[in-house]
Parts: sequence; structure tokens; C-alpha cells
Amino acid sequence: MPGTIQAENFDDGGPGTAYLDTSATNQGGKYRTNEGVDIESTTDVGGGYDVGWIAPSEWMKYTVNVTTAGTYDIEFRMASPTGGGTFHLEINGTNATGALTVPNTGGWQTWTTIKKTGVTLNAGSQVWTFVADTVGGSGSFGNLNYINVAAPSGGGGGPAPFGGTPTALPSTKLEFENFDEGGANVAYFDLSSGNSGGKYRPTEDVDIESTPAGGYDVGWVAAGEWLRYTVDVATAGTYNLDIRVGSAGAGGTFHIEVNGVPVTGSISVPNTGGWQTWQTIRVSGVTLAAGIQVWRVVMDTNGSTGAVGNFNWLQAILQ
Repeated sequence: MPGTIQAENFDDGGPGTAYLDTSATNQGGKYRTNEGVDIESTTDVGGGYDVGWIAPSEWMKYTVNVTTAGTYDIEFRMASPTGGGTFHLEINGTNATGALTVPNTGGWQTWTTIKKTGVTLNAGSQVWTFVADTVGGSGSFGNLNYINVAAPSGGGGGPAPFGGTPTALPSTKLEFENFDEGGANVAYFDLSSGNSGGKYRPTEDVDIESTPAGGYDVGWVAAGEWLRYTVDVATAGTYNLDIRVGSAGAGGTFHIEVNGVPVTGSISVPNTGGWQTWQTIRVSGVTLAAGIQVWRVVMDTNGSTGAVGNFNWLQAILQ
């Protein structure tokens, strides 16, 4: 965190542990068909799934990792043809939002964002619980698509996809220089001030240079740095991730997180023979849900050169 929690990605563990649902089966019949939570396909922007048929006293738990303590805005993507239901969010068992009301959005698949501002979060792993409290006058509650956690207030503005549109996977490549907008500590963390390469996004501190074949790469990359990307995965499934890297010596290690959860394990950058001599490395068997997600590329260790490596692009390939 900051990032997005897809409603259907509640914790594993089954009824009474990861969720409470008053119906015995998944009434929507999608995604996690062996669970009791009711999941259906959504027509909201980005597609994917939402949780519907929600009744009072039902709840879902999510284990999250907050990377930086601070004050955040928490956004709930909701839909209801009538409105009036109330809910709250608990963090480690404590009510963190107070009662929030689902408005009349005009339909079960007509979506709006409900924002709770000024929520103070500690850093580290936490258990969040979405709790449905009451129904509206019509007897219905509402549908939940996702919970989004925006950057700390005063942190240079909230994060947003570069150019306003999430990178569409797997149809396009993720170019490493197209990290999210929002500035330092929101869209990226870079240990050096200024853009050492001076290219493409010269007002940012991420170090971007031209590549001989055209385009740009992110260089001068050091352990502890990270880059944030908002992506839109068209199809849930198991993917290979091909990553284009370069290094003049034995490189360092990095990993990739999706919605705050590491999905790759440690990845090593090889000695490709030069900073502009490129090699594609592959990480196989990465399971991705469909829909809009926040990815972070996190640099873990430096190699023999004193850097992690150079990064050009990433391609997701459905197996």
C-alpha cells in the first residue's frame, strides 16, 4: 500500500476465518466458485469481478502491507440501484472509517467511488476487514468492486497512471520509464536527486536515458529504489514475465509486487556484457487476476557493479 485491493481477493481460509457470508454458495458463480462469497463479472472500467449479494453482518478479510506510515484516503468502488446500506472498514480489529453509506448509483453495475479521507495507517502487515452493517430502505446493500488506498496527503499528489491510462497487459509492453505520476515517494522512490540520464521525464528523480535502438531505459538503479505502475490485465491466468535488462557486470536482484503482494520471488540481473547490451530474462508461472492492479518493481540488492542493472521493458505472456 498505497494500492488497490480487489474485493474478490479476500484472504484464504474459508468461512468464519477469511469471510462471513450468509449464503452457502457463490451466487455469482465466478472466480472462486468453491467459496461462499458471491462474485460476479463487472462491467466497471477495467473489467474483472465484483462482490455482490452482500447482506448485513457479512464481512471479508484482506491481509495488506502498508509500505509507509502516514495519512491516507481510502476509496471504495460501490454500486447500488437504490442505496442506503452502511458499512465500515476495520484495521486489526479497530473501526478505522466509521459508518459509510452506499449511495444510489443508478444500477448494480453503475459505479461510484466513496472516499474516506484522513485515515492514519501504521507501516507493516495488517488485517483489514470490510464489514457490511445495514441495508437501505429497499432492503438491499450494494456491490463492491475494489478498495483503493491513495497516497499520503502532502506527498506530491495522489498516484495516477502515466498519461492517464493504465498499461494494458498482455497486449502492450510495460515500458519502465512510464512509471505512474505522483512524484517521489508516491510513484517512485529514488535515492539520488535529479534525473541522471536527463531524458524523457527530466523533472522526476528517476534516472532515464536513451537506448541505441530507440526509446528509453531506466538506469543508475540502486537497491532500495522502487517504481510503481498501474496496469490493466485483460485476462486472469498464469503468465510468463519477460523482462529486458542490461548490466556491465554481475547484476543485482529485484522482485515484483502486485497490489502489495510479492508475486515473483527474487529475480537476478545477469552480466549481459554492457549497460546497453540487452538480454531478456523470464519469470515463469506468475498468476495474475484480471482488472486494474498496482505493480511495484522493487530493487533489493546491488551487484558487483554497485548497481542493480538497467531496465528497458516488461512483457506479460499468457501461458
